[in-house]
Amino acid sequence: MEVAISVIVPVYQVFAYLDHCVQSLLAQTFSCWELILVDDGSTDGSLELCQRYAKLDSRIQVLHQNNAGVSAARNTGLVAAQGLWIAFVDADDWVEPEYLQKLYERCSSAQISLCDVDDGESRTLAEETLSVETIRTTPSRYAQLPYINYVYNKLFSRSLLFPEGPRFDVHRKRGEDAAFVAACLLRCRTVAVCPEKLYHYRATPDSATHHFYDGVCRDEKKLFGEQNAFFDTARMDATETAAFARWQYGKIISVLRYIARYAPDSKTRTRYIREFLAEGDIYTAFATLPEGISGRSLLYAFLTRRHRFSLLGAALRLLG
Repeated sequence: MEVAISVIVPVYQVFAYLDHCVQSLLAQTFSCWELILVDDGSTDGSLELCQRYAKLDSRIQVLHQNNAGVSAARNTGLVAAQGLWIAFVDADDWVEPEYLQKLYERCSSAQISLCDVDDGESRTLAEETLSVETIRTTPSRYAQLPYINYVYNKLFSRSLLFPEGPRFDVHRKRGEDAAFVAACLLRCRTVAVCPEKLYHYRATPDSATHHFYDGVCRDEKKLFGEQNAFFDTARMDATETAAFARWQYGKIISVLRYIARYAPDSKTRTRYIREFLAEGDIYTAFATLPEGISGRSLLYAFLTRRHRFSLLGAALRLLG
């Protein structure tokens, strides 16, 4: 029987969470799926646990590779995937029983379907099917994580990914999900939205977002350009142009917040702040403050709470 959905789960040192994840997939109300567990060189017993699952259910296959990162693991899963639709789930997260069913039900009218995510944020998505052009010109509504960043809350049509569609960039550790989503959206015409929070994100202490990554400026600069290119600013009205500027500014602040919190020392913090803000487009977006937002006061408030006065000075000096 033809496989409707391939679910790809990269697995690396997640023994404590893996059972919860896999059990939530085994409990799906939709049954025509295959589960591809890609072990990325785990040494904590995760591989052995994956192999036990495969013995219990013929729809589960296990692939093993030397440690190469989450992007490489997802790409490995794509090579093996047989489904007409592709889903990605992280091994430390879990999904509602209707996750696949409700996403699949919306696929008849779209090439990508998505749901909301239980990630601690408060927002309201609309039940709708919309064109990608609407997303590109309406950042006030669609420059949100479930639409343009998250890969794991979506079903992707196989036609978007094969024979030579987007793949995950193995040289990036930040923003690789959002870059993949942007590339898929640019190949897509229509997106269907389920407003329910069917995917549960688990913030773990070992998450890459909680540790300093020395390639943060390189990766975030690249993503800034890719996502900017996705939005069609030439066709935005004044309201949407202002919303786009606020979204850009928020992205910059989030990177500064990450550097300020996780850089190992003040010298590193200052160097990385300078490097990130020195990029032309980023510098311009940060210096040209969106209406209704005081960039200096916002940055000052954040840095003051953490007593980073020297970092504040370094950032503000770049604004002249």
